Amino acid sequence: MINGFIAHLITNTISHVLKVCLIADIQHRVTHYTREESILEKDATAVMQKYDNELHQLTKHLFNKKTWDPALYDILIPLDNEFDGNTDGAFECASSR
Repeated sequence: MINGFIAHLITNTISHVLKVCLIADIQHRVTHYTREESILEKDATAVMQKYDNELHQLTKHLFNKKTWDPALYDILIPLDNEFDGNTDGAFECASSR
């Protein structure tokens, strides 16, 4: 599995790659990061904001698109919402490519 910035560099000509975007708001990510790394919330927030900024810049530079543009991924999965059992959006996104 490849994750992070480098995943954007995988060419679209490789047919056996599934590009998944995991989406969570900053507070959800900060809470998770503070637990995982045992750091202060303000430090985790700074790390998340820096990461987001770098990812926005890279995505704009490479594709002239916003970071979470559905055209860049096969599937987008929200992590901070309760799963209600509805998978229509996920399958619709993946099947539309």
